[in-house]
Amino acid sequence: RVRPTDHPPALDPAAGQDAADVDRQVKASLAEGGSLYTLDTQRLADLRPDLVITRDICGVCSIDAATVRTVAR
Repeated sequence: RVRPTDHPPALDPAAGQDAADVDRQVKASLAEGGSLYTLDTQRLADLRPDLVITRDICGVCSIDAATVRTVAR
């Protein structure tokens, strides 16, 4: 059974599609201390999962595990 992804990227896809535009958005978000991903906390609560799988390899590649851990508790 496929579960929805509850952490869409916070980048604005309408702001540009080439690598330079994405790089600018990433750098600006990280410089402001922001996250590149959002977590739909209400949807996660509604789903009531008994298992949440995430990874914490890179702040650009995925949502950080600490955020997911905090919300999942």
